[in-house]
Amino acid sequence: MTHILKFDGYWPLEMAGAASYPGIYCVHAVWETRLETTSRLLYIGEAHDIESRISSHERRRDWIRSASGDALYFSACRMKVKEGRREVEAAMIYHHQPPCNVEFKTSFPYRTTTVVSTGQNANLTPGFTVTGYMKMRA
Repeated sequence: MTHILKFDGYWPLEMAGAASYPGIYCVHAVWETRLETTSRLLYIGEAHDIESRISSHERRRDWIRSASGDALYFSACRMKVKEGRREVEAAMIYHHQPPCNVEFKTSFPYRTTTVVSTGQNANLTPGFTVTGYMKMRA
């Protein structure tokens, strides 16, 4: 299965109204120097309402600790189908290995999945495939 994602962002974590829709989101630590802005990926998640999920997320303290004083921002893409969101989230975590994710870092329990990301997708591989497995029928 191939999923094409168009990410919007980057918004400060507390940005109200930025992403109150279903989809995939990425949390980034962002820091600026005189010459450039740099970021690193901390977490990938999926939610029915991204903004609500981020504001009450149980891993928020981990994000803050991992950011080491840098600003926290997020990017997001719309994706309505829940099972598709979970599969894409798992593929992205397995491929990118963000430090604040735990689940899906060592295994990918879905069918082979290709993810193509466009838009505000810094720190994400633009296209990749994760090989999954299919359960055999008895």
